[in-house]
Amino acid sequence: MRTGVIVYLMGENPDPDNEPAIIAAVKKSHNADQVEVVSQGQKHFDVMDAWWKLTARGMQRFICLLAVDKPTTTKVLPRPCLRIIK
Repeated sequence: MRTGVIVYLMGENPDPDNEPAIIAAVKKSHNADQVEVVSQGQKHFDVMDAWWKLTARGMQRFICLLAVDKPTTTKVLPRPCLRIIK
């Protein structure tokens, strides 16, 4: 079963340059096939769009995570906030 992870990046000004590092860390820690990062600043892309994109790529198991972007570091919270299995 292929696993997709949606990471919601919280913070006042999330830095898009942190996304590759977040994606690599989440792929490793959650054994994910695909990862999508969503943040408040993205007006055209939200959690539902990320879920649809992962579904179109063949993902059957979904995990939603929260990440906090601070000026000094970005931290992915270890516990999933939502799991969906088709």
